[in-house]
Amino acid sequence: MTAQSFDIILKNGRVFKGNGIFKKSTIAIANGTIMLNTQAEVDERGAKMVIDADDAYVVPGLVDLHAHILYGLAPLAVPADDYFLNSGVTTVVDAGSTGVDMIDTSLYLLSSSALRSYMLLNISRIGI
Repeated sequence: MTAQSFDIILKNGRVFKGNGIFKKSTIAIANGTIMLNTQAEVDERGAKMVIDADDAYVVPGLVDLHAHILYGLAPLAVPADDYFLNSGVTTVVDAGSTGVDMIDTSLYLLSSSALRSYMLLNISRIGI
């Protein structure tokens, strides 16, 4: 595939290979899909964007299994999009910030987030 076909080339990043192993690699993306993950040189000409991720870690979207993201509803909650997306977290589970009394408001708050969000319902009617 030629560089003209790539939307983004992410070069020199430490790419997660699994089992805690990172290798310096170049990733090429087209139409939202990773088309190339290589340690070889990639022709950058024609790419819409080239990002030098020298010594940065490149990982898949992370998952936080215990968070409180119902900001404005629960006292411990943080604004999810502001707090998590900048950290590489793309999926969050709210761990019981709300109970059955506020389920409609809670579902609305989760649906308005850019994150993939899930919610555990607290045993208490009002949540934490």
